[in-house]
Amino acid sequence: MTNDETAILPVRIGTGIAIVVTIVLAFTQPLLPVDLSGIWWFGVGLIASLSGIFGLVFLHWRAGRLQRKLSGF
Repeated sequence: MTNDETAILPVRIGTGIAIVVTIVLAFTQPLLPVDLSGIWWFGVGLIASLSGIFGLVFLHWRAGRLQRKLSGF
């Protein structure tokens, strides 16, 4: 098993947690506070979710590429 294959599960779990927390906070915290200083959590959650999704796409692509290379195709 390659490092890319072993990384998929932790990245999937972390991405899921980031998405769930961002959604929960979006419904429980104000998105438009008066002073605009209280929405940092939304940006952090959005960046964590997007980087996790892009990371999963990359890891699946790379794992497939390595698998094809190892099988001779």
